[in-house]
Amino acid sequence: PGDSSHGQTFLHLEDLIDAIELAIEKRADLPPEVTVLLAEDEVLPYREMQRIIGKASHGIRWPTIRIPQVVARTGAALLGKLPFVRDPFIKPWMIQYADDNYDVDISRARKILNWEPKNHLKDSLPVMVQELRADPELWYEQNKIKRPPLRMISAISQSEQRQYWTAAIFNIFLG
Repeated sequence: PGDSSHGQTFLHLEDLIDAIELAIEKRADLPPEVTVLLAEDEVLPYREMQRIIGKASHGIRWPTIRIPQVVARTGAALLGKLPFVRDPFIKPWMIQYADDNYDVDISRARKILNWEPKNHLKDSLPVMVQELRADPELWYEQNKIKRPPLRMISAISQSEQRQYWTAAIFNIFLG
């Protein structure tokens, strides 16, 4: 329901560790209290993230379809009430924030710590998807994520794509 050109910045754990190490090294030169924001230096838009994941996971372009917030809120509420469905991550109250853009100014971290992020989600996403596809059980275990009960789709045929699109369009009209 949000603007797909919006997004949020991320921070790789290795970049966080680098910043902490720099803060420790420079602690004698820093004020007693200092605040810096740490993140990637540019926002990865949601539509770009979806494009990368679609290409890496299925070799196809996934279109991003914007739906009205009322439909998304209703769908999230209904999904949370369905029996035999794992508790969904998206909650109805989250929908109102879907349009937010989380751009972060890291200029103080650059200036005070001489810190730059070295890792970027845009580069990491294809690798993460490749590792997930190579060994799903290991990937879920290493990332401490509960594996979804659905089967992993290694390749989607054109007829399966049509079925998924038909189901998606049907759901949109139901909403």
